[in-house]
Amino acid sequence: MLRNTQDAEDIVQTLFIDLIAAERVDVGLPYLYRAVTRRCLNRLRDGRRRRQLLEQHGRALVTLHGDLDERVITLDLLTQLVSELPEPLADVFVYRFLDQMTQDQVAEMTGTSRKTVGQRLVRIRSALQALVEAEP
Repeated sequence: MLRNTQDAEDIVQTLFIDLIAAERVDVGLPYLYRAVTRRCLNRLRDGRRRRQLLEQHGRALVTLHGDLDERVITLDLLTQLVSELPEPLADVFVYRFLDQMTQDQVAEMTGTSRKTVGQRLVRIRSALQALVEAEP
């Protein structure tokens, strides 16, 4: 349905995490099938809605905080950056700049050292700079 194995695995995994957190043990296969299907449909609908909002609002501005202090970049540039970054870098980017976590918190979330987070931030800045320079 999602045409991406990793997205499908994420959906199933988050469903089980939610069930464990809610201490639900009374669910059967039909419930699991419906819940996974509903979550897949929600993911598809949310993706379409994000694209519509981006088209409606054009190049809305977003301010990033953290090491890229008060830089203002466009939402479509942000989207492009996250889609082009390898997953470990994208995770660090989201945690650090969008969730505004400290480098220590990011290191804890990603299971890496603070030094590794710092190195990834340098790579993220380079990728962002390349995109900014390439933007017309």
